[in-house]
Amino acid sequence: MVVFQRGAISAFGSRRFSRYFCARNSHSHKGKWRKGLIERQAMEVIKRKAAEDPKKLPSFLCESFHDLGSRPTPSAYRYVVKNLARKGYFSELHSVLHQLEENETFNVPEGIFVDLIRIYGGANMVQEALGVFLGIPCFRCKPSASSLNALLEVLCRKKGGVLLVQDVLLKSGELGIRLDYSSFGILLRALCKLGKVEHAIELLHMMPEHGCVPDSSIYSLVLHGLCKHRGSEEFMGFSDEVQKLGFSFDMMAYREMIAALLREGEAESALCLLNKMKVEGVKPDIVTYSSIMNGFFQLGNFHQGVQVFDEILIMGLVPDVFTYSIYINGLCKEGRVTEALEILHTMEESGCHPNVVTYNTIIVALCKEGKAENATALLKEMLEKGLRSNMITYRVLIDAFIRIEELEEACNILSEMIDRGFLPHPQSFDALFAKLFDRILVREALQLLALMFRRSIPPGARIWERLLTSLWRSNCLKPTTIFDDLIR
Repeated sequence: MVVFQRGAISAFGSRRFSRYFCARNSHSHKGKWRKGLIERQAMEVIKRKAAEDPKKLPSFLCESFHDLGSRPTPSAYRYVVKNLARKGYFSELHSVLHQLEENETFNVPEGIFVDLIRIYGGANMVQEALGVFLGIPCFRCKPSASSLNALLEVLCRKKGGVLLVQDVLLKSGELGIRLDYSSFGILLRALCKLGKVEHAIELLHMMPEHGCVPDSSIYSLVLHGLCKHRGSEEFMGFSDEVQKLGFSFDMMAYREMIAALLREGEAESALCLLNKMKVEGVKPDIVTYSSIMNGFFQLGNFHQGVQVFDEILIMGLVPDVFTYSIYINGLCKEGRVTEALEILHTMEESGCHPNVVTYNTIIVALCKEGKAENATALLKEMLEKGLRSNMITYRVLIDAFIRIEELEEACNILSEMIDRGFLPHPQSFDALFAKLFDRILVREALQLLALMFRRSIPPGARIWERLLTSLWRSNCLKPTTIFDDLIR
């Protein structure tokens, strides 16, 4: 027995060991390099032929590798399977899967099945996606949370698929698949979307049992469901519990809670939550402040709404068109239209350009005060600045001029409205024609009707009734000639 001590190997022996291991590594490297080269060459042939006739991908797969004295590789199969599925060649796909199952001996990568499940899901073929998942073990592949999560995403898209989730989870347990963080996220999102928030909370409490620790994003997901489907008492209670655990919410989560409180008319509570945000170091954005200001104005609490606007400026936030429009609306509701006009010009000076909503708000307020001419001037200013008026603008102006008996101006605005491609509201039509007929302005009414016909706007039955009655009483025109005049 020869015992080798440290330093006992001669220089000659060292060279022999060195040559042996170098030769062995060289052969291994050359083998891998050759396999890689064959695969690249075969894939080039497959891709070139597939561009001409993708339906024949299964035969191209076998031929290209056989011609090079090799067998198709897992990545080659994945390429073929994915492309056949994407193009909807499912009968050809089945033959490839059969070949993969029966004729190959390697362990099939799970990624092939993940691709298939997602593609089947995208094609709304839920049962096929489920079949792929259940058949994974037949391909010498151990399914994991990756394929399970792909299937859960497919099932949770529609209510019918959600009904299959429980059976899938039971089967996953039999297959030895452990739910991971992503699995819980998919399931929680689906439950919250369906309004099953209580079940979502139960599932949330189960996460530690599966080795998954909930984090802020998971808690925010459940909070979103509570804000959408439950009352303020529940989501505020949940928020407090989560924060006691040492987690904090981001600005988007706070914005959701504030929006939910405002939907319940709880503007004061929303303001308290905003102050809590600031204490916790989360800076509210302009959208959050604007929403709370709007909440106070909606409740008629003008003074508190103005205070919120003042705080926006103190905090160094820059009001946007949404903020200014809310503030202007609050002023108009209080009858302070002159101040609203001043704010309109102030926002322009600060580089914030009013939009149609901003102008419409003041136009409506002016019309309510009987200042239709001022409203028309403001409309003209809006159009000169390149903004397009909308149906609300015209309808409010038409109704305002009808109220003050300025029928000629009402007709002009209605004509402009029709010329711009807007369909007037039937009530505006009826009211204007009623006034015209009461004033025996039959010719003006006929001119307006002619415009309507040219724009393919059919008059209502009430307009025809009033017109014929007025013609008969005034004897201005013979009723038999009215249609000829309109056609001309």
